[in-house]
Amino acid sequence: MKKTTKLLVLLVTTLLFASCNSGDGLQYMPFLDEEGGNWGMIGTDGDVLFTKEFKEMPTVAMNDRFFAKNGDGKWELYATGSKPTVVGKDMYEEAGAFIEDVAPVVMKGKPIQFIDKEGNVAFTLGKVNGKAIEECTNFSDGVAIFKAGKYYGCINSSGKIIVEPQYLSINPANDGKMLAVDKKYENVEDRNKGKYTVLSTSGKVISEIPAKNFTDIGTQFVDGALMVEDNSSDGTRRKGLIDENGEYIVKPSSKIHNIKDIKDGMFIFYDGDRYGVMDFKGEVVIRAKYRTLHFANKKGLFWAREDRDKSGFVLINDLDETISKEDFYNVQDFHGSYAAVQESENNWIFVNDKGEDQKIKTDIYHIIDDNTGDQIFHSQYFDTNSFINKLDVQPNGFLGLNLTMNAQNIINSIKKIEGAVISTEPSDHTYESYIESDLTINKAEVVISTSFDEYFVSPIESTTTDYYGYTYTETTGYNYKNINPNKISLEIKREGLIIGHMSEVTSKLIEKTKAFGKVVKENKNAVVVQVGSYTYFVANSGQSVYIICGHLDAKNIDISQYEDVTEDSDVSVDIENAIDSTYNDYVDTTIAR
Repeated sequence: MKKTTKLLVLLVTTLLFASCNSGDGLQYMPFLDEEGGNWGMIGTDGDVLFTKEFKEMPTVAMNDRFFAKNGDGKWELYATGSKPTVVGKDMYEEAGAFIEDVAPVVMKGKPIQFIDKEGNVAFTLGKVNGKAIEECTNFSDGVAIFKAGKYYGCINSSGKIIVEPQYLSINPANDGKMLAVDKKYENVEDRNKGKYTVLSTSGKVISEIPAKNFTDIGTQFVDGALMVEDNSSDGTRRKGLIDENGEYIVKPSSKIHNIKDIKDGMFIFYDGDRYGVMDFKGEVVIRAKYRTLHFANKKGLFWAREDRDKSGFVLINDLDETISKEDFYNVQDFHGSYAAVQESENNWIFVNDKGEDQKIKTDIYHIIDDNTGDQIFHSQYFDTNSFINKLDVQPNGFLGLNLTMNAQNIINSIKKIEGAVISTEPSDHTYESYIESDLTINKAEVVISTSFDEYFVSPIESTTTDYYGYTYTETTGYNYKNINPNKISLEIKREGLIIGHMSEVTSKLIEKTKAFGKVVKENKNAVVVQVGSYTYFVANSGQSVYIICGHLDAKNIDISQYEDVTEDSDVSVDIENAIDSTYNDYVDTTIAR
């Protein structure tokens, strides 16, 4: 199996883990005033906007707007006010908070869009360089990351592309910078030969940092610093900080086993037992004495807990002085002058930067300050032409597979398809007469499979005669046989975005295969085409669209059952009697194989 580089593993799943930074734009937070009640909204100073309005938790309010789900599970846009007011008439499958003046949304059957505060479409993420934009994040530091085809790029809040999709991954922007991996390292197996690219939020390349300099690297810059890791000779993890050019700010040290967070020219470090604080000079600000420690989002203040099991959080300053008069079950960041803290099991309050109780006029059972809606946005637009093009249907096969390949070449070709998971080791395919893999192509779930007349892997045997003259045979390994498949099949499942497009996909596949040879029989949902010594068969069963190329008996394939198929149908598709008898001895006759 091809070895995956650590360089790619670190960053290639960017969109899966991307989070959005709400910054200081938070205005109101969803809260419950009683267990099991409906959600209201409360300000960052404890002033209640409204109570008991929503069954499901809304997003936080930013830029005077928030989203909440209706009874059908669709997001709707609301203006802030003592009585929440719906803005516009549209409902969304996915939606994200107004971190900027525009917010990402997805409507059924449409690509990703960004709307303004009145619900009008400000811009749409359609295609770039001929490839559809499939995914996008919300904004972080004024930049949103998108995926087009295999690669990532960035837009700004005006919808302008500031980074072309030429990166294997891009981490969310912060501190005016982003960390990325260029696609030129896609096939690099030796991590030490790769580099990380540092980009500005205007899209310019600031620097390239050699991966070989560090065993691990962080995801975001803060105050010009990025966490890195180096291993000592005894294998102990050592963390440090570098600048945008890869130069050390704080060299890795055995005293720093981990860096939890960076802020205001300081960082929280873990010494292998407890947490403390250091500055960018590497000097200890607070010795490592706390079981839990994090920045309180207000300069010079931290939330600390000495024992995870027996004590709550207290507010401390950078002199390690305790500010709050009591400890709390749970705490949130400061947003402006106040932070929400859990005073008892069923009660939250607000405190100021001296730890003093801010008197409020309502009970708070629960409060959330980080719900910005969906994190990753997925295009709901299904581009049938793009999908058909990706199938790469040829006279003797599709998706890079054809009937003249042997088993090893077929497996290697499947392995190259994005998202395919299949072993290339012969020993993993013993006693198999078919090859199969699940794939996702343009968000459509498909199954690619090939059938052979016999097992396509043979054992490597060695004959040995022992001391007593007894001869025995043992298997020492396995090899792929040099045989060709009798058919290649593709099942396109009626799931996700393919719903509603089954007939269109079928028609285009029929049109495509008819161009290769002589039509033997045809109706609106199926076709049989003779292409030299091969036969193409396309059929819509209602729940799947099938396309098969192989040694089929064209005259014996009955397509009448597909004549009146709709997406509500579920016709059994089987060609047991349609395989040419010349190739029929060992063939698995179900169409999916």
